Amino acid sequence: MGQRGRNLTLSEDQVKGIIGLFKNEIKTAGLIKPMEIFKFTEELFNQGRIPSLPSYEFWKKKDRLGRKLIDQRNRIDTVKLTNSEGKQITIPNVTDLVEKKHKNKEELIEALIPLENHLRNSINREKNLKEKVEKLETEISDIKLSKKELLCEKEELQNLVFDLYRMIMKEYKSETKDFALAALRSVFENPLEFLSPSHEKVEDKSNKMPPEENIVSIESKKSFKNRFRAE
Repeated sequence: MGQRGRNLTLSEDQVKGIIGLFKNEIKTAGLIKPMEIFKFTEELFNQGRIPSLPSYEFWKKKDRLGRKLIDQRNRIDTVKLTNSEGKQITIPNVTDLVEKKHKNKEELIEALIPLENHLRNSINREKNLKEKVEKLETEISDIKLSKKELLCEKEELQNLVFDLYRMIMKEYKSETKDFALAALRSVFENPLEFLSPSHEKVEDKSNKMPPEENIVSIESKKSFKNRFRAE
């Protein structure tokens, strides 16, 4: 038979092996208690399954290897996650938590409440984010619609300017024609400038029509050019 006593030592792997056997054969759920595993170790020793028997203090005193490994095995498995706000949250393994705390209702509830709060906060955060996304999608849709309307107005304005140009070219009075063409050239930069007193008369020393390419200073589109050429 092997040896027993306070001075006998077991390796860390041997102690972990004993605790593993205890969890598999005796107590599959719940926390490990020093006295329980000490009695189990006695049975293993008497059966010749381990070479030596450590004392009860080996499992009880916090500075001894046996107790340290018991406490390590009794800890609830957890995982640390970082939420969208950059805050680190510790989440317990629910299965491990229930297995180890099922006999202590108060400790079990105490451990589950933070998990419930985290879940509630996550749901509220997701709801708020969803509302923000829907609001932004609505704003984007409104902007697209407004842009489309502006493009239509621009096209209509281009057509109106083209028709105005044709009417101006049919005018026989040179003074009226020069005034209108000057207004047409600046309409997109200063829409009301040609109505000011300083533009009662248009200075034109040459009394010649301006080059055709300078008459309408707007961004031309293919549809606009095609219409101009067709006329």
